[in-house]
Order: sequence, then structure tokens, then C-alpha cells
Amino acid sequence: MRAWLRSLLLGLTMLATPVHARPFTVEDLFDLSSVEAYAADPTGRWLVIQTSGPYGSAPTFDDFGYVELRTSRLLMADLTAPAPAKPLFAQEAGIGYAPGPFSPDGRRMVVFRRYGRSWDLGVATLESGDVRWWPITPELALYGRTVQWRSNSQLLVIARPYDDLPRHLRFGSESMRDLPDRWAKTASGGASVTAIGSGRFETATYLPAVNTLLNVNASNGSATALVSGGFFDLELSPSGLYAALLEDLEPLPRPEHGAYSASTAPLRRRNLRLVDLTTGMATTPCQHCDLLTHLLTWSPRADRLLIFGRRLGEAWGDGRLTLVEPGGVTRGLKPAGLRPVISVTGEGIPYVSADWLGGKPVVRAQSILPDGRIDWYRLTKAG
Repeated sequence: MRAWLRSLLLGLTMLATPVHARPFTVEDLFDLSSVEAYAADPTGRWLVIQTSGPYGSAPTFDDFGYVELRTSRLLMADLTAPAPAKPLFAQEAGIGYAPGPFSPDGRRMVVFRRYGRSWDLGVATLESGDVRWWPITPELALYGRTVQWRSNSQLLVIARPYDDLPRHLRFGSESMRDLPDRWAKTASGGASVTAIGSGRFETATYLPAVNTLLNVNASNGSATALVSGGFFDLELSPSGLYAALLEDLEPLPRPEHGAYSASTAPLRRRNLRLVDLTTGMATTPCQHCDLLTHLLTWSPRADRLLIFGRRLGEAWGDGRLTLVEPGGVTRGLKPAGLRPVISVTGEGIPYVSADWLGGKPVVRAQSILPDGRIDWYRLTKAG
């Protein structure tokens, strides 16, 4: 019996001998594909999946952190009839495609395509696989959204001048184009610098994009321009009557003392523009405010907007939550005994965590009592 067990164990040992494997190489890394994102439409029928092809298959590599947009593909699965996912629509080689938001009825979705020096917007019909592309260059969504459905047939889009690439999609290729001239200048004894101005030299700081808020007919692509400015974030009110926009404005003064990080600190003041979509009238509720990104939130129950800002010259810790209502009426929220927590993103950008709960604003704040406890607080008129 023992001899039989020894023979069995010996056989298992021989079967368990590891397969000879080769090391993982750079070529293997460049050959990896991945799933980037997936989402179901509002009705729960369609699942759209964004994949990216191997890094090495990109037609160019001058997009730095956005090379995956060059290889991105869109697949779709019908969740009512399980089957392998298929292309959302016919997609050409050498062009990357990315998903946008679904229409409220789930029949259509916004899509983007990246090729050459272009970043285009289109609308795809999920069931038929039809897609139509419009001559619109949307702003890249980095600190909020830049495209939102107003109805099943209308879109609001923060658009750049046509074929003017968003800054993050072009700075890689522009850097590669400009570097040889700068190297040559340095080699000949000159100076090669990037100027970030201050004081009377503030105009040297890069200018914000002059973007336009468009009301787009999703069936034929016709667009009506509503208002222009350095817009980069958009939120539609629950009634669909108002649009809140964050925009870049004049350069901020640089601190005269202490450390300063030009890579993460905002170069420009940011403020709110409120647009009445019925009349087209745009207002600035707080003329001299400087707002944080990552907080532009309407109450789900009413057209009441929550933002966080400071007055020029103040520190962010001295800022306050503010309620904005139609007509530009504002009300500061600075509850006694609490200080909103200023957090920092991985990029070093400050933000405040706040939202709506049961029709009341809530905020992550710290007690000014000695224990300094941090909690979520609901803010009411009573405190």
C-alpha cells in the first residue's frame, strides 16, 4: 500500500513540473488590450463596452497620456438576448472611438472619434448601428462634463472652434514639434523658456479657450450658439431650463512669498456663468468669486445649485459653500463650528466633497472643536 502511494505521489510530482516559461517582454506589454469602460443605457437593455487595442497598434504616439484614444473601439451587447458583443457601428482602422452619454430614452448615445488632428462628436442609434458625425469639436471632459442631453432630441455641448484640438490632445505633438527648435536655440547659447507671467506680465500666461455653449439638434446636427467663454464644465438643471457653466477667466496673481507649484495651481480665476436656456440670457451670480472645480451640483428636487468658492485674496480654507437659484440669487452656507474639508486630487487640485441628500445640501466637514472630528453633515436652516 505504501509503495503504491509512493508511486502515486511520484507521478503527481512529475505532472506538476512547471512549464518552461519565457520572461514578460516590452513587446508583450505593447501587445496588451484592455477594457476601458462599460455602461448600460437608462432602460437597461443595451450595454456599451469601450476597449483599447494594443499600445503598439496606435497610428501615432504623440498624444502622450491619451494614446489609448487612438486605438479605442466600441462594442455593444443586447442584455435581453445574450450573445457575444458586436461593434456598436462600423469603425475604421486607424481611428479611435470613445463613448459619451446615453439619451434619456436609451435609443441613442453620443460618441467621439479621434483621428489625425481631429476630435469629433457624433450620435449613434443603438438598435440600428447608424451613426452620424457633425462638424463639432467638443471640449475634452477633464473636470466635469462637456456634453449633456437636454431631451431625447437636443444636446448641450461645450464646443471649441471646429478642428481646434483640446489642449490635452495637442500639447504632446506640439511639444515634439517645438523641441528641436528650442534645443537648437539652447545649443547656440540662447535661452529656451516657457513664460508664466505675473503682475504686468500676466498676459504671458496661456489664454483660455474661447468655447461656445451649443444647443444641438441630435437628428440633423444643426446647432444654435448660446454663449461664449472659457467654459470647461457643464451641468443642466433638473427642469432643463438652466445651464450652469464653469469658466476660466483672468490670470490669478502669483504669491509673492512661499512655495508655488505652477504644475497644479490654477493659473486663472474660475467662476460660474448661469444661462437661461429659454431666453439665452447669461448671468454671473457672484462677480468676484473664484470657484473650485469638481463641485457644480444641482439639487435633484429643484433648480438650486451648490458650488464652493472664495473671494480673491482669500485662502481656500476661508471659502464657503454657496446656494445659487434661478435669477442669480445666492446664499452662503457657513455653518457655525464647521470647516469644509479641503482635499487634493492626485494632480494636486483642491476640492470640497459636497452633494444633496433628501433635498438638503451635505458636506464633508471638520469640527473646530479640539477633537477636530471629520464627518458628513446635512446643512439646514436650523444649523
